[in-house]
Amino acid sequence: MKLRFAIFILIFALFPACSSQERTVDVNASNEHFRLGIEFAQYRLYQNSLEEFDLAIKTNPDNVEAYNKKGLVLFGMKEYEKAARLFQEVIQRSPKHLQAHINLGMTHFSSGDLNKAEKLWEQAIALTPEDNDSKAHNNLANLYKHQNRLDEAVKAYQVALKLEPQNTLYLNNLADTYRKSGDLNKAENLLNQSLGLNPNGMLTHFHLGLLYRDQNKWEEAVAALKKSGQVNPFQGETFFQLAEAQLQIKDRKSAIESLQQAVKINPSNKKYQDRLNTIRSS
Repeated sequence: MKLRFAIFILIFALFPACSSQERTVDVNASNEHFRLGIEFAQYRLYQNSLEEFDLAIKTNPDNVEAYNKKGLVLFGMKEYEKAARLFQEVIQRSPKHLQAHINLGMTHFSSGDLNKAEKLWEQAIALTPEDNDSKAHNNLANLYKHQNRLDEAVKAYQVALKLEPQNTLYLNNLADTYRKSGDLNKAENLLNQSLGLNPNGMLTHFHLGLLYRDQNKWEEAVAALKKSGQVNPFQGETFFQLAEAQLQIKDRKSAIESLQQAVKINPSNKKYQDRLNTIRSS
């Protein structure tokens, strides 16, 4: 009798705990923390952003977008393992979450596991036929291009563009693939199409600079790379390529200034520093 009474008390004692746990779910509070998390991330206040996403999850453990966005912040901080765990959590809670599959693939790609990345992006494409999975096709194409599988890259970029015909990123990526495969006319046509959609596209001007470089049109290359650097002055490779083009038109002084800017942006980049030292000593 005493044993049965003790069990009854134990079971009864669990009910308030369950009720208390249920009361901790506050969807409105979770959504507000989620909104703040995104806002902090936009201002690059990443630690604050992570704290808000933690609170969004705490107040509503089923808020899968909070896991996903927290993973994206961690990915941006190059915390790939932590980010991967969060994307896996999203997939576990929502198996057909397209973006989580794409994001998890990105963590594997950035960590060097290209096979896992490829499989995840293929899975993302196969999830739901009616979804806009252009990002997955674009990422697959990037992987193919990285592996010098240029014909496959072209096809994947073309599929991405069918889904989003005015996406300048996809246009630029396809143009760069044509450039690498030697089809410079197609590359130039696509880049001009991209400029028509966004005249100030930093990557478009950068890729035009590389295209003109390959055509030995050095004045045009300098102009395009300068424009790219004006639109976004925080990309070291832009200034490195600009310096190389400036050297071709015998503008050594400007080339040194461009390389100094590249080194300032990426002080640990040995390629930039070595090139600067070589030109200074020549």
